[in-house]
Parts: sequence; structure tokens; C-alpha cells
Amino acid sequence: MDSGRIADANPAAGALLGTTRDGLLDVDVAKFLADSARDTWWTHLDAVAEGAEPRRFSSALMDCAGETMEVDLSVTRFAKRKQTLALVVARPADRR
Repeated sequence: MDSGRIADANPAAGALLGTTRDGLLDVDVAKFLADSARDTWWTHLDAVAEGAEPRRFSSALMDCAGETMEVDLSVTRFAKRKQTLALVVARPADRR
């Protein structure tokens, strides 16, 4: 999780962010974080990287067109071949 780069994604993530799955790969995740959300993201990612339990939180993402959207997220630590990754699942926020 040191690099902050997207290692893998699914097509739905690309669609949510206004690009393709391949367009997300190896891109710095900060590109998609609304300025107001950066501290929240890094707090949760750092905690998960340090071995904390999975986290759930709400925040904002910014798509490729610069539009901001509220999302509900879960972040889980995932170890793979001497590498620690953050598995992030984002869904459009359900604000009823």
C-alpha cells in the first residue's frame, strides 16, 4: 500500500469513475479522491496497512470528468506475495 497505485480493478470500478478497467491500472488513487476526502481516505488506508480490522466509511470520489460523488466504502488488508494491498469496495452512497 506504499505506492497508492491501483493494482487491479473490475469493469464496474472503471464505469463508476468514467473510464475503463484498464484505464485504472497503475494510476495513483489520489487522482480520484475529492480534496475534502483525502485525509479520511489516508487515515483508513494507514490503519488497514498497519493490521487493523477492515474499515467501513463514507467519503467522496471524483470521476474522470471531475464530478464528485458520495460513496460507501469498505477497505480490507490483502497480502499477496510479500506485498500488502488494500482491497477497496466502493458503492454509490444510498442517501435515502
